[in-house]
Amino acid sequence: MWSYAMAPARLGSTQKRGEETRKLIVTMARRLFSELGYHRTGIGDIQSATGLTKGAFYHHFPTKEDVALAVLDAAECDYAECVFAPVMDEPDPEARIRRLFERLVSLNSTAEWSNCQMILTLAAELTEADERLRARILDMQTQWFAYWKGLLAEAPKANQLRDGVDVDVWTQWILNTLAGTLVAKKLGSTQVPPADVVQTLEHSLFKPKRQETDED
Repeated sequence: MWSYAMAPARLGSTQKRGEETRKLIVTMARRLFSELGYHRTGIGDIQSATGLTKGAFYHHFPTKEDVALAVLDAAECDYAECVFAPVMDEPDPEARIRRLFERLVSLNSTAEWSNCQMILTLAAELTEADERLRARILDMQTQWFAYWKGLLAEAPKANQLRDGVDVDVWTQWILNTLAGTLVAKKLGSTQVPPADVVQTLEHSLFKPKRQETDED
């Protein structure tokens, strides 16, 4: 027989199931947004992917836009945990930049990591009519520009960048190059492995190590 003493346990179990359902919706929506884009993904597609009823879906998210905003929030947490946090363990600016390149190339080589492709896909299709989503992605990209610029700005203080490197230009160049590798991957037109592209960027960006100079 049910009693009030059981209420806290049942409420906790219900809350946990609700959190798991919400996480499932976000996970499946992120995958669909990455593959199909925002406008070609319907709520019905998300429902089918999750196996949820319409009522269960709307219990957690009133609109598709709300799902997309939750997906971007989850992606931002993933970047903080999987990309930026490991980088900050490195001892100097050059090591942090190289680690950042390595993390992004490594993550984007796996099927599980769809954040970069998803954000690039949304950024390419969203218009002013998608005001909230467009503003959210713009904010994320602005933060990434500032983050990369901050790392690059520290490297000259350690005498690690080649002469004549313009930090602003290089920040934009790096972001554009990384985005281009994702476009090529999605189209299936990749001719050069992303790791080789990144290696060339690093070679052009950083001064040679002393042993390399001695050999020359």
